[in-house]
Amino acid sequence: RYNVPSNHFFIRQLIAICVGLVAGIIILFIPTSSPIAILIFFILTCMVLSGIINLATSVMPITLKVKNYGLVGALVNGSCFIGSAISSYGMASIATSYGWDKAIFAVIAILFIVFLVVAIIKIIQIRLSKKELLLKKK
Repeated sequence: RYNVPSNHFFIRQLIAICVGLVAGIIILFIPTSSPIAILIFFILTCMVLSGIINLATSVMPITLKVKNYGLVGALVNGSCFIGSAISSYGMASIATSYGWDKAIFAVIAILFIVFLVVAIIKIIQIRLSKKELLLKKK
């Protein structure tokens, strides 16, 4: 009934996450004397990550093949806001206890781990779907 996004969509989403992570890492190494460069990389990071959230809230309900797309989209969107609030509190508490450098490295490490887990899960799903297609053709 609706076009379900292909695996290429999710691969592009993972690439966008990588771009956001790389931009975030580059921010760490830019000298504080160049505020324009820092601003550009912050803007890039925010644009990439905001785009991913918007795509996830609009495409995820379709891929789940549920009847009430609006409700699922709203729940995913609400989860994004709750996660944002929790991560802001967590980052602030880490920064207060250990300093901003350690807080930023903690966030990057957590994002990298999440990225790896999602990438591995998606690769497994792609391989399983290819095997199912091969079995159906036989």
